This record gives sequence, C-alpha cells and structure tokens, in this order.
Amino acid sequence: MAQFLDKRYDWDLMAVQFQVTDSIFHDLNDREKIRQILEKVDEYVGDIIELGGDDPTVFIASDHGMGDYEWTFYVNSWLAEHGYCETTTGNAQYFRQQKKTLKRTDDETEESSPLESAIGTAASTLSKVGLSPHHVHRGLSAVGLAKTVERILPEDALVAAQNQVVDHANSEAFQLYFNSLGVHLNVEGRDPSGQIPESEYEETRDELIAELEQVRDPDGNLVFDAVRPREEVYEGEHVEDAPDIVLVPRDYQYDVSGSILDTFRRYPHKNHKPDGILLSNRELTCDDRAEIYDIAPTVAAALGIPVDTNTDGEVLLDGIDDIERADWDELAEGYGTTGSDTDMSGVEDRLADLGYME
Repeated sequence: MAQFLDKRYDWDLMAVQFQVTDSIFHDLNDREKIRQILEKVDEYVGDIIELGGDDPTVFIASDHGMGDYEWTFYVNSWLAEHGYCETTTGNAQYFRQQKKTLKRTDDETEESSPLESAIGTAASTLSKVGLSPHHVHRGLSAVGLAKTVERILPEDALVAAQNQVVDHANSEAFQLYFNSLGVHLNVEGRDPSGQIPESEYEETRDELIAELEQVRDPDGNLVFDAVRPREEVYEGEHVEDAPDIVLVPRDYQYDVSGSILDTFRRYPHKNHKPDGILLSNRELTCDDRAEIYDIAPTVAAALGIPVDTNTDGEVLLDGIDDIERADWDELAEGYGTTGSDTDMSGVEDRLADLGYME
C-alpha cells in the first residue's frame, strides 16, 4: 500500500503502521516464527525508507512494549466478592466480540465455533441444576484439576462457558470496559442507574482504593503498584471520561479483566508493557525519557511546520533552537467541511495569514 500511494501522490510525510508486530506476541509462542515475521517486517521497513529518496528522516516507534504476564486479575469478580458488584446471567461480550457487533448489520448474526457451541450447551445444562461454570471451575480447583482444564481449553472456550455478567444497574462499582485499567463508580445523579449517593462518593472511592491497594495474588505479591483517583492521573477537559479509579498493575505483570471467573488465573501469553521503542536516523535528545506524546511535535519540527501549542510533548530533535508554535485547532478550523479531502486551500490560507506561508 505504501508503494502504491507513493506512485500516486507527492508527499512530505508517510506514516505506516504494522499491526502484526503486536498480534504475533499475543497469538504465537514459537520464537522461530516470531523471528521470521519480524525479519519480514524489517525488510518492508527498508523498502519504505527507499521511497523517501536520498537521506530521508526516519522515525520508528511503538505505542507500547511487550512481555510476559503472571496472572489475570478478574477485578469484577473481586468487586462482587467484596459487595460492590452484582452479577446476573447473560452472555459475556469481550472486546473481540464487541468489534464484530459494531461491524455487523441488523440482519446478520454471529456464528459460534463448534467448541463454543458445545460449551455453551454444557453451560446451559449445568445452570439448570444450579451449577454455573464459575462454580465448576472452583470445584476443579479444589481437586487440583483446574490448571489441566485451562491448558486444554482455549481462552475463547472459557469465555463461551461463562454465563455470569455484571448487573451494571444494581452495582456500585465495576470495570466498565473489559481489560481497561480502571474501576467505574455508579453514582446517583451522574449515572443512569446510580447506586452511590453523591454525598458518599469520595468516602466510597477512598475505601475502595484502600482495599484495592492491598490485593495480593496467590503467590502473595501485591497486584498494583498504584491505585489512584482519576484526577491525580489525568488533567484537562476530558478527565470525567476516565474511570473513577485508575489501576496500575505491578510491573505490568497482570492482565486486569472484567470477566466473572475466579479472582485469579494464570496468564499464559504475552501482553502490553508501558515501555516501547523510538528509533531514528537523526540525533535525538531528551532530559529524562522520551514519551509517546513527544512523537507528534518531533515530527512537526522535522517537517518545518509549527508545533501545536496544546501538546504536552517536547521536540526531541537535537539542534533545533527556534521552534515555531501555533494552535492546530485554529489552523484546522473549517478544513474538511467543504471541498475534497485533498483540498488544502483552506489550511494554506490560514497558514499564510499567520505568516507561515507566502
């Protein structure tokens, strides 16, 4: 695609994203296959760099790292055990399934795999005699067979077997989105079915933070490096969109899941880590460590265009002393409302008015 676009357009900036460098670590445990895929990506990167002609400026960045995890912590199960979260019967919907649902039209239905169908039937049969998969898993754990079953059954099979979900309307606290690192409080006057009086919000949140800070895994290790109110982590006009409580797993060794299963389960795969990579063929400098939000202003400076005044990032390119700045929202105002996607006249006029173009 990059080579195709290169032939069709004159360009100053080309951005290419490789998803496979992420998914291979989630899906493969074969180091040789991973090496082969990375070598192929490296070959593609070389081809893309050649499109830039003589001595192009190159940045290679990842939005996160990757590494081993120890446990999955089922935070909604923990919240249910501690009286904050109510559950009900229903079909668990994971992020993978949510994406499919969003893409599906009204007259389409999602077909289950034979294994998912079989386990779903088994779960339904068990529920008729008062046994949920959650209870069965606990029974297997008691006799030492849970790990054997987990090795045999893939993650999706356990998802299919689960018939307990969060009853959001009747819960005080829950992880709203699967695998998000946060807990949402259900507050009266703010949320549609609020359960916590507004006057008790701070007290309830402080109490829950104190309890989560002390959660330990089956090995006796603390699960979280930090449990913080959202306003201590985020700032700006969108703080209220964040979870009320932000969770920072210890050394990012824990997957935090919203499923209703046992509180802990061994995590067999690799997953995201906070430290990614940033490579360049230009000299980079920073006072402490580079952050992901340094990339946009650095690329802008490399292109010789003004850096957004609203960015939190810094320019990492060495030797640039006089950095121009402008409000990108003002520059982009009206762009895209008229004309085609390739019509840059409105933006060019605004840049000219500000003295950046002649």
